[in-house]
Amino acid sequence: MVSSWKSDVVSDVAFHPFENMFATVSGQRHFDLDNSDSDSDDEDHSVDTKSPLDNSLKIWRY
Repeated sequence: MVSSWKSDVVSDVAFHPFENMFATVSGQRHFDLDNSDSDSDDEDHSVDTKSPLDNSLKIWRY
């Protein structure tokens, strides 16, 4: 099996009980947080769109 792995975390793996296959789930939340010293509760915790996101479910056979 040859695969190009993404730069995001694999957060779960599940094996099929009867077949030669498994599933992986990857991805996580990415926040664009600046290091400002503001005490405001209205901070914008928007998603960081500068880095590519990989939120996916993949089925693997072996």
